[in-house]
Amino acid sequence: PDAIAYDVPGADQWQVVLDAERAAAEAWEMDTAAFGTLQHIADRCRAEGAQLVFVEYPTHPDLQRIMREAGLEEARAAYLQRLGAMAPVIDLDQPGLFPADRSFWRDPLHLTIDAQRALIQRIWGAQ
Repeated sequence: PDAIAYDVPGADQWQVVLDAERAAAEAWEMDTAAFGTLQHIADRCRAEGAQLVFVEYPTHPDLQRIMREAGLEEARAAYLQRLGAMAPVIDLDQPGLFPADRSFWRDPLHLTIDAQRALIQRIWGAQ
């Protein structure tokens, strides 16, 4: 990982991601097959005594706005509710929860390595 320049995306990376996510949001459909796989994982964890927690990672406010403009709030709520029926959910993708300052973000979908490490430490460091 040290040889990869993860936090040095191309100059147009931010817009490329936004454009791709806008297109995906406009054509979005729920992938119901994924829930079957996740349920299988949840059942297996329960049978083995493992604690499963789903984490919905944050996205930048630019991307949250695209999802809102596409009218996906209800679908997102249904998605989180369905996940929550399988295992606890930590929803970090909420407006205002993370700074909009781009220095924390590699692109609208990904925090920088330092921000990711701080987040992971904050969530799981106390356990």
